[in-house]
Amino acid sequence: MSILHWLRKNKYNVLGFWFLFLQLLVFFENHVVYKYNIFFWFCDHAPLVISFAFFSKNKDLLKSMINFGFLVQFVWIIDFLFKIIFDKNFLGVTNYIFTAKLGFLVLIPLVIHSLCINVAFLHTYKIKPTIKVLIYSAIYVMMIYALSLTYTPIERNVNCIHEICGLNDYTFSSYTYFWPLLVFIIIILPTQGIQWWVYKWSRKRKKDKEIKK
Repeated sequence: MSILHWLRKNKYNVLGFWFLFLQLLVFFENHVVYKYNIFFWFCDHAPLVISFAFFSKNKDLLKSMINFGFLVQFVWIIDFLFKIIFDKNFLGVTNYIFTAKLGFLVLIPLVIHSLCINVAFLHTYKIKPTIKVLIYSAIYVMMIYALSLTYTPIERNVNCIHEICGLNDYTFSSYTYFWPLLVFIIIILPTQGIQWWVYKWSRKRKKDKEIKK
């Protein structure tokens, strides 16, 4: 049995260990900088949840995590590249990368934000996103909302619950109360649509290949 064949056969377990490794890197970074409460940031615990989802082959949970993180991580990457290329802030959500003096630890958030959700998406885009995925997404949104409100200080604005990250001046007075609904409408539903479109595209591509044969 070739290594490539073995990797394909054990894809979910291999990816489970990969994401578990990423989570250990995050734990190490949090330990070094003594910022344990930032674990409640989506990007700081997503690898652990995704690792569990791969090990348990819970595809709906996987796709629900993609629903929450895909657009957010995309904005993070754009913000980071904008700062690198133009040396100016786009939204400023990646300023800490350039100002926190993390040393080699700066590689950890870069890897997490650029690879975590994208790798999960690349290995699940052929799976149909169902209504159950939306239910999982809604449950996760409420859980992270409750945990962030309860266990994180307001000044850290974990998961942008207290102010709109990068657009603080546009935060309205009751924003925090409407956060779950806003996230579901602005982030979850559009990403579910993206996953559905990519799934349909992959199905069409597969059928086209079969016809050509």
